[in-house]
Amino acid sequence: PRVLRRACRPQKMISAATDKLYLVGFMGSGKTSVARALGRILNRCAIDLDEEITRLYSRTPGELITMPGEEAFRKIETNVLRQVLEQGAGLISLGGGAWTIPRNRRLLAARNCLIIWLDVPFESCWRRITASGAHRPLAPDHQQAEALYTLRQSDYQLAALRVEATDEMEATEVAQGMEKAIKSFLT
Repeated sequence: PRVLRRACRPQKMISAATDKLYLVGFMGSGKTSVARALGRILNRCAIDLDEEITRLYSRTPGELITMPGEEAFRKIETNVLRQVLEQGAGLISLGGGAWTIPRNRRLLAARNCLIIWLDVPFESCWRRITASGAHRPLAPDHQQAEALYTLRQSDYQLAALRVEATDEMEATEVAQGMEKAIKSFLT
């Protein structure tokens, strides 16, 4: 994978001793698969925030966004993120919109988390979104999904590390590149 270090506004409060790695990126970018592959490499348990929300609320993020609504869902998401942080989880893949919420970014910054943006081209994300068949109320069609992808780019760019990936790359390959990028960043 192509790994890019942020030239401007790098994340503050990152120390060489950090063991909290959080993956961000658009829906369908492969965050969950890459986090699990990275977990195998680093011998850590990877947690998916959306799966935690589903486990705790017995409803998927898509269902919660539909009813009671996105604002209520974002509060739920922040509360679950706070719980996961308090439990000391060290390898988490966030939902596509979690990092775009300023209060979530503040929570992560306060815990000295290393944020890694998994940057995947929109068309790759869209293919994965449609192939999954999952209910995505914020991306009901190509046009709305692409507009949301474009809108979120500026937030994703706030991550300390950016790792680019393509459809041709397996999750393990991306995770191996990510591991090297993390080590390089922290030394």
